[in-house]
Amino acid sequence: PSNSQISTKCPVEMQMRFSQSKQAIIDIQWKHHQSSSQGSGVHRHKLWEERVLRTAEEWKEIPNIIRQAQQVILSRNHHGNQDEPQSTVASDVISVVLTGPMYPKQQTLTLVDLPGLVQMHNAMTESPTVSKEIVNLLEPYLENPHCLLVAVLPANVDYHNAHVLQLAAQHDPLADRTIPVWTKPDLIDKGAEQAMVDVLQNAKSFLNCRNVHMVKCRGQAALDEASTSLVNAVQQEENYFLRTAPWKALDPTLFGTNNLRKKLVQIQARLIAESLPQILADMHAQLNLARQQLAALGGKPLETAGERRQFYQSTCSRLLTQLKTSLSGKGGGVATGRGTSTDSDGAIGSFSSLAHNTNSLNGSNVISAPPPPPPIVVTSRMDGGGSKLSS
Repeated sequence: PSNSQISTKCPVEMQMRFSQSKQAIIDIQWKHHQSSSQGSGVHRHKLWEERVLRTAEEWKEIPNIIRQAQQVILSRNHHGNQDEPQSTVASDVISVVLTGPMYPKQQTLTLVDLPGLVQMHNAMTESPTVSKEIVNLLEPYLENPHCLLVAVLPANVDYHNAHVLQLAAQHDPLADRTIPVWTKPDLIDKGAEQAMVDVLQNAKSFLNCRNVHMVKCRGQAALDEASTSLVNAVQQEENYFLRTAPWKALDPTLFGTNNLRKKLVQIQARLIAESLPQILADMHAQLNLARQQLAALGGKPLETAGERRQFYQSTCSRLLTQLKTSLSGKGGGVATGRGTSTDSDGAIGSFSSLAHNTNSLNGSNVISAPPPPPPIVVTSRMDGGGSKLSS
């Protein structure tokens, strides 16, 4: 979705996967108050149901469905207070999973579109703290060393005032995973293009960045009217940079969506190669920790019903022995001091009979092996979306 106001108000995560069949699944990943009660989780489930789209006509509705999901997230009352103002932004994620034969087989690409930074708020429709809320929402993505950060900036605004570059520099001071991308080159005042030319040609000196880029997207009218297809828009963009001064005199790899795609692939490949050793080290560390925790539970996992019954019987036998010793007053256990020996023998006999009569018990219901450690998810995310920081 795109409009002249804040159009992205919560993270939109788009995953593209190869498949023989074309399909889109749109759902909400609730992040806010994950530790809330089960009742709250049921309530959230009733607010939104997963949407599955298969036909070309249904796919045209994806932007509208994203808007609907965003409205559900923002209108949800977190604290049950109907007088509480609606949030301007939220950390709950709209998940869009696209599958089809048009995506590469080798890897799943994930793009995360994030809200754009603002300095002022609309007093009628936005929270007074919206600027701080957006920064807080961006922080986890900025801090993730495996995220590729695409800082999207309007070319007709002085980059010295770009808050997004300041935030990116705080978390990526060497700009190893940050790429500024300028948009709207046609809105630069005539005669003022040289400042932008200097930045594009000397990015290392001006911004301490390895890579910079410039694109020209469709205007708002073309988006609203859907008068220009994406394929035609990319071709028009390429023609613009080839024919328009001063851009046509510069390195052509600095311009256009197609060249940005290639550049992002190169940066992502380098980022993965550099991150892989640390990722493997983290995986081994977590694996060793899981093994230690498993060893502390005693022995190997109980995989069969027979092993679980045997473990149950041996545990009950040890407990029965300790109980007898405790009730007799001879062992180190704690004697109750109550009941006669007849009462004790009767209780022990009943417990012993229950412990050993396990033929009718379902092993899987008696005792189960400890749950496996949580999976390790490695992602590298990037986006060349609207006027905002994407990850």
